[in-house]
Amino acid sequence: MPPGDYRLHINWLTQEGTALIGRTGSDSAEQTNLTLMDVRVTPPGSPAPAAAPLARSLNATLRDGLILRSVAFSDTVARVGAAVEIPLQWQVTAAQPELIVKLLLERDQQKIAVDQPLGAAWYP
Repeated sequence: MPPGDYRLHINWLTQEGTALIGRTGSDSAEQTNLTLMDVRVTPPGSPAPAAAPLARSLNATLRDGLILRSVAFSDTVARVGAAVEIPLQWQVTAAQPELIVKLLLERDQQKIAVDQPLGAAWYP
């Protein structure tokens, strides 16, 4: 995300993609896109200090300027339908294009994949 001033909005959609209408206490009319807050994104100053590695060190170079340093799992047991949080620690030293990370859970011949886009404007 490039530096600048942004407005953070939220909206809700049905499974079919139909927008639900809402209203905050200060809105005079119902709307599908509710403003949450204004946000300022700033570029990093000098290189950020290196954070302590997470639980499992990987140091996997994925491409020039992009290294997956470490990963952590809060729990190795997950319930069906529950969210699972997997913190990933990246080191970005060169601008990167839009990328997609794919998490793959597999057992025997059964595979479940989740794709998540990564940032479009990475900072070195």
